[in-house]
Amino acid sequence: MAMAKFYNQINPRLLLPGILLLLIVLAVISRYDQASGQKVGEFKINLRTEPNPAAVGEVTLIASIRERNGQLSKEASVWFTYFQRPPEYMVPHEGYAIKVAATAAENDTYQAKVNFDRAGVWKVAVILRVPSREEVVAWFDVMVK
Repeated sequence: MAMAKFYNQINPRLLLPGILLLLIVLAVISRYDQASGQKVGEFKINLRTEPNPAAVGEVTLIASIRERNGQLSKEASVWFTYFQRPPEYMVPHEGYAIKVAATAAENDTYQAKVNFDRAGVWKVAVILRVPSREEVVAWFDVMVK
């Protein structure tokens, strides 16, 4: 009975504009830059993809790493590890995660080409090693279309 009351209170003139507004918001969100950031220890790590949004096939992962005091050590090394959780009916096998060394680029960024072989959400770790410091790992979800 309560649901019938609710439906009777909906103004039909507002229903179509409401649906259109919802579709516009969803379209904007789907095109929104996937760049996201995390603070891990003394570091701020951002991850983005090129192309953006990521598509099935070859994609460049780009990590921007900033230290609290400014520049990142030149001796730092960065890797990306990425995997997609297998469907429940599949058993994950050893070596399912792929590890790729990143190369230093301009403006404290590191990048590597990876191959996403199917659509869906992929887990990507940015692994940072700086000599005489603890290893830093930041996890990101990347949506592949």
